[in-house]
Amino acid sequence: MPVLSILPTITLPTASESKGLGSGRADFTIALLTGTDFLTRGHVDVSYGVGRIGAGTGRERFTQHLVSWSASAEIPGPATPYLEGFWFSRQDPDGGPVAALDTGAVVVINPRLALDGGVQVGLTNATPSLSAFAGVSVVIGDVLGTHGVHARQRETARRAAAHAATAPR
Repeated sequence: MPVLSILPTITLPTASESKGLGSGRADFTIALLTGTDFLTRGHVDVSYGVGRIGAGTGRERFTQHLVSWSASAEIPGPATPYLEGFWFSRQDPDGGPVAALDTGAVVVINPRLALDGGVQVGLTNATPSLSAFAGVSVVIGDVLGTHGVHARQRETARRAAAHAATAPR
């Protein structure tokens, strides 16, 4: 069953505007996210977001739209490859649309640590034509608790095992 999430975000203006690292104004966004498994090892996610983005001191905020999609396949081993596409209506008040495709893989080291990396190809003039990226994700908190997709999968497996144990033979 697909899950629908609503993600409101406020980005506080903590980066230095004078050094060109930020706008000096808060950004306000909201996104709708959904995803579902398909076939036996695939997963797809889709999102749409809209926000009012700070353009700098003395300038009006501008509206930004975002659409993204991603597909991944669980294969044997620790790596999960994916393909993703995204589009921003603009990233600054005078800029054009930003669109790109990227592909890479996520390698899960343990339930709390994952590494990822890949390449991105720009599809518009406002997007770099080619770039590489890498990252580290660290989960803090109750990752084996009673929330999230994996918790629902564990609960379904527990119920199936309990039903199988009590079923007449």
